[in-house]
Order: sequence, then structure tokens, then C-alpha cells
Amino acid sequence: MFFFLIKGLTITDSVNMDIDRELFLWSVIEDRQDLALLFWSRGKNKISAALVATLIYKHYAHTKHDKNYIQSADKFEDLAVQILEKLYEANSQACLKSIIRQIPSYGNATWLELAVEANAKEFIAHRAVQDLFNDIWFGYIKESVSDIKIFFSTFMLWYSGFLPYNENLVTDLIIYDGTRMINI
Repeated sequence: MFFFLIKGLTITDSVNMDIDRELFLWSVIEDRQDLALLFWSRGKNKISAALVATLIYKHYAHTKHDKNYIQSADKFEDLAVQILEKLYEANSQACLKSIIRQIPSYGNATWLELAVEANAKEFIAHRAVQDLFNDIWFGYIKESVSDIKIFFSTFMLWYSGFLPYNENLVTDLIIYDGTRMINI
């Protein structure tokens, strides 16, 4: 169930281990919410961590039938949504890329994969995720293109090559080389 927490862990990774992430995961698993919030605030990848906590707490709520776990899961999901909202307001294009960017410290899972696995409905219903779904659905065609042009391009396939696309979403790649993020 929690494959992304241990997938691909090697001996060399233990030397470069993120202590705050490990203590955060320990405190979530041990149901020490006060410590979990402390280590969450100190750690990196806050949205990933909050979604993982949501996933774990919802799993515990399902297996142990305790409503306290649901409250904890909702609290961490709200934290993830609040940070996503701030990122979306600051830079919507970077936010859309971040939602589908793989996080190496969480087994190369994306925020979207974590949210789906955790059944984080508030996160998935956020307008940033919905904008990403629209971009994927429309093939990254710019929003300014009229519906008539899109409809016309379905019958005249050669016309689809003249539709304007969001090139920064289509061509930009972000590569993680082990130490930093690189835009190509």
C-alpha cells in the first residue's frame, strides 16, 4: 500500500536520508499528530508529505474504524489544499507542472497519484488540478481557441497543426539529477 515510501531505497540512500521526512512518517504511523505537524512544517515537499499523511490516516480509519483518524486525514488534506492554492495564485503554470512532477523522495510518485491513492477529493477538486485535467483533455490547446476551430480541426485533420498550443507545457521538461531540478 505504501510502496512509494520504500521503493528503490538503497544503502547509499541511508547516508543522505531526509531525517525530517523519516521522523514525519514515523510520527504519522505512530499517530503522534503533534509531532507529525512539527516535522511536516520542517520538512521538504510539504504537499507530498500531507498527502501521504492523508493516505495513511485514511487507511487507519478504514481498518481501525476510528473517526479521529478521519479528522487527522482531513487536517492534512486541508494543509495540502492550502499550499496548492497559494502556489496556484503565485504561478499557475508552475503549479500545473508541479502536480504531475515526480517526487524522488516519495518513490517518484506525483501529487496527483498520491491524491488519487489517498482519495483526497478536496485536493482533486481544486481548480489547479481541474485546470490540469482540462489541459490534458484538450491536448494542451490554448484556451483562447474557439470551439468552432477545434470542431473544424476534427474533420480537417491537417488544420489541427495550425491550432496554437501551450508550448511551455508541452516542451518544457524538468529533470531531477539527484541534487537539483533542471529545466530543459
